[in-house]
Amino acid sequence: MEQNVRQNSQKALVLDWPYLFRLLARSVLVIILSACIVAVGTYVLMDSYLDDTYTASVLLSVVPRDTSTTKQSSSSTLTALTRCLNVLNSDTMEEQVQKNEEVTGISGTISAARVEDTNLIRLSVSGSSAEGVFRLLKAAVEAYPQLSDYFESGYLIRSLTSLSADNIVHSRANPLRYAMMAALLALAAGIGLNVLFALYTDRIHSREQAEQLLDISVIGSLARIKKKRDQKAILVSDELTDPLYLEDMDKLTTRVQDRMDARHFHSLLITSILENEGKSTVSANIALNLAQRGKRVVLIDCDLRKPAMARIFDISMGEHPGLSDLLNGGGTLDDMPMKLKLKGADRLTLILQKKAVADADQLLEGETFAAVLKDLEKTADYVIMDTPPLGIVRDAEIVSKYTDAALITFEQDEIRAVDINDTVDYLEKAGAYVIGGVLNMTRDSAGSRKRGRGYGYYYSGRQTKR
Repeated sequence: MEQNVRQNSQKALVLDWPYLFRLLARSVLVIILSACIVAVGTYVLMDSYLDDTYTASVLLSVVPRDTSTTKQSSSSTLTALTRCLNVLNSDTMEEQVQKNEEVTGISGTISAARVEDTNLIRLSVSGSSAEGVFRLLKAAVEAYPQLSDYFESGYLIRSLTSLSADNIVHSRANPLRYAMMAALLALAAGIGLNVLFALYTDRIHSREQAEQLLDISVIGSLARIKKKRDQKAILVSDELTDPLYLEDMDKLTTRVQDRMDARHFHSLLITSILENEGKSTVSANIALNLAQRGKRVVLIDCDLRKPAMARIFDISMGEHPGLSDLLNGGGTLDDMPMKLKLKGADRLTLILQKKAVADADQLLEGETFAAVLKDLEKTADYVIMDTPPLGIVRDAEIVSKYTDAALITFEQDEIRAVDINDTVDYLEKAGAYVIGGVLNMTRDSAGSRKRGRGYGYYYSGRQTKR
């Protein structure tokens, strides 16, 4: 299946700009820190490697030997200049300079270049010491006349400036420039890696991409909503909940209900791949939404390892038995149900769990749980079960043996398509029909959030009087 996902992703190689911006926002600190480290390392290396540079130069003029000639063609002058430059930059010139005993052991670079649009040549020497470049330049000035046979016939070179230590230019080493260049390259590399990741990743980051890569359809997406100051959980029964979330949850519940009714299903398992993907909040709100529609709903907290429903609904169970007590033979089904004192939730029944237990998989795999579920399905329109993440423990796979349908929630940008498809395989092999997936905690653009709030705000009836 992983190979199929990879092939599909290659067929749909499109850069999702919002996803790329989210990647860059998450990795910007790492990229900047990496660039700073590279810059500091480059600065230290260049500071120890680079030396100050000294440059000395003289101007040479290429003139005809016969000064009585008043006309010289530009082409012949250019040919003479080119010939002289070739000689001055040749190995022959360098060998002639090295014959001078005054430059023995002195290193430097001799170069000649034409002064633009003139018949002048600048003969320069660069090195790491002022004295060294002065000696090399003096030796070069003394050496080039001895190479006159190599120059263009009819032309000679004359020096226009005299040698002087005052003309030596001191250029200090600039490791900071190299450090800045290295930092820019590191920044570009970091951005480039994020672009490549955005192009080739199979992490689900949009509904369109999910439809291409997953073996199931995405029947809903829920925006990332922050709880208000006085909210303990994001519930559709809470007036503080964002209308955008209410609208999205209502659409999701409608699709869940349609798919279950089409196959006459009554029990629904809701799970995720990893922790903190919002499965418990989704379970609670689907159950609440169905109850608000007049359906008899039972919500069971089957996450015996990390129960969350009591916290979500802000219920103190006290001495009330939990699901694990029932499965251990410590009570009857009549002792389990709890009711909510919420508007529109009078048809919702809760079966909660007080604390984590170690042998959760053994309790859920026993005959008692299967019998409890069958009894609940006889009196309820829907039984919703919140189960642990299937990518961490096998509890959801066990529960799926006794349920009709399953719904998978996955957080945007976090879960790979291959992991979701593997989860679908596990659930279907166990006997549950996967009705779809929910792309959760999406980071919508400001424009889409504004439009969603506009409709949800007024249709929910929660607008404030002005």
